[in-house]
Amino acid sequence: MTTMRKLTREEEKTFSAVRARLLGGGGPASKGYYASAAFTVSPVAAEGLGTWACDKNWRLYVDPANLPGGEAGWDVAQCAEIFEHELNHLLRAHAERMDIHCGSMKNPQQANIATDLEINDDFPATGFLASIGVTPTKFGLENNKTAEWYFDNLPTAEQSPEDGDDDKQSGDG
Repeated sequence: MTTMRKLTREEEKTFSAVRARLLGGGGPASKGYYASAAFTVSPVAAEGLGTWACDKNWRLYVDPANLPGGEAGWDVAQCAEIFEHELNHLLRAHAERMDIHCGSMKNPQQANIATDLEINDDFPATGFLASIGVTPTKFGLENNKTAEWYFDNLPTAEQSPEDGDDDKQSGDG
């Protein structure tokens, strides 16, 4: 069961370090162009979620266990990668696009996987996100397709990879 609450002061401080890493603290890989979005999201502690997620209202759900220093063992760089992934859901208007393409409630799990595939193929194949999340190659699909294409071309449940998507979204198909 997931319990929602405000981030504690310490969690806010840790989240700020992750945001700083994404925006400017990571050297050549810094992604300052995410600044507006990174400061627009409203982080919410989601105890028991097991990951990070977002919704169409720009809430960012963060399981404190998945913050640097948390039980999951993720470091600042790994969290910055996950944060970038979640911002991409918002910036690419995935919830709205999936609603138009297939209806938001038709198959939310398939929509979530399809939108994850659209994002994750932009990350290094050997990176943290690729190791814990879904990628087109894990489904035998091509890279660089749209979420809509992935939705329409995902294999059936019997053909899906055994390792599921560890990057679930709440309400952001």
